Amino acid sequence: RVWFLNSDDNDTYDYEYGTVAAVHGDEGDQQEVTIEWDTGVDRERARLSELGRVEWLGDDTAADVIANLKEFRAESLDGAEVANAESVVLSPEHLRKEIEAIRWLRQ
Repeated sequence: RVWFLNSDDNDTYDYEYGTVAAVHGDEGDQQEVTIEWDTGVDRERARLSELGRVEWLGDDTAADVIANLKEFRAESLDGAEVANAESVVLSPEHLRKEIEAIRWLRQ
């Protein structure tokens, strides 16, 4: 996950999850990675040094899955509260993916 300053208040930190899809070059400041963001944004190629604060996850896949599910739901709820909405809509495809993840966790 990559940490960044929240653009709304520029004072608190937030983070985005992504998967390193490819590593380019030798280790060091100039090494680049291709990242596939969990937010659905197209893949991005960037230098590791440009990403700022990075935490490498993966030792506990189950914890990573739970954190991703929690983050998505929290963002949906926050968005609904900001919009003063009475409900949150999730796509059937997203719900299918959540169910698959929960089934995987139970195995």
